[in-house]
Amino acid sequence: MSGREVDVAIVGGGLAGGLIALALFRQRPDLKLAVIEQGASLGGNHRWSWFETDFDQHGDALMEPFPRTEWSAGYDVQFPEYRRTLRSGYRSLSSADYHTTLMDILPPESVLLNTTATALDTAGVTVSDGARISAKAVIDCRPFEPSPHLQGGWQVFHGQHFRLDQPHEIDRPMIMDAAVDQLAPHGDGGAYRFVYVLPLTPDELFIEDTYYADAPKLDRDALAGRIKTYRCDKGWDGQVIGEETGLLPVVTGGDFGAYIDDLRIDGVALAGARGGFAHPLTSYTVPIAVDNALAIASQIDLSGPLGSIV
Repeated sequence: MSGREVDVAIVGGGLAGGLIALALFRQRPDLKLAVIEQGASLGGNHRWSWFETDFDQHGDALMEPFPRTEWSAGYDVQFPEYRRTLRSGYRSLSSADYHTTLMDILPPESVLLNTTATALDTAGVTVSDGARISAKAVIDCRPFEPSPHLQGGWQVFHGQHFRLDQPHEIDRPMIMDAAVDQLAPHGDGGAYRFVYVLPLTPDELFIEDTYYADAPKLDRDALAGRIKTYRCDKGWDGQVIGEETGLLPVVTGGDFGAYIDDLRIDGVALAGARGGFAHPLTSYTVPIAVDNALAIASQIDLSGPLGSIV
């Protein structure tokens, strides 16, 4: 790999990095790209969802290649004394489909899986085996970095994909069921809990238990137990065919400039969660990632001796 030269090196093949690569390839198929991902697949093990009103026509076009589950009957939210159905459409994409789609579209040589970047600079990326990838522009899309400069907590979640013994007869998602038992703000450190339910097929459900916490600690067994209780209360019997967990930052204050200064590498662009491109309270990322990918693709300038993202 040493001596390899590309136009744009994207470090991190999650949602932000993969969409930037896709947008660049669509806008400038002549560019040589390198998406450097330390995991075995693009996107990891996640499910991303969004509202149909989140994108304009350009965002819709960028996301069009990805298979997704769509609900046109709206979605529900529920609290102990209130319930409401909202009529906006809802969409959801699995990371497995995200990976497969990008691998089918992007040139095979542009995706480097199981490859860890150890150093980034304005002229390229060094990876764990010591090899060097020279680049005219480098974009850092690695995960969020905890910082003493930021205040807040964490959104902790565990989701399970079930195949049920009988059809569930649900025609729209439950985006937030906060009528479940709430958590005392001590013990596991959690408070404000809700359950998220997606009817993926007539006999498949994705159920996620989420709560807010002061510390980035996740007890998978406890969350799985809560999901089991919720599922049994609904009369949904079946088997688990997939799982995911997550710890997402909830930023309520602090010195964001100091946070960025700690991460800044001269000449390297920051994108994705690492650059703060997420909703500070929900960590909602899809529309932001789409907008950023389109902006980068439309404004990248590689005409000089060192390219730039302007």
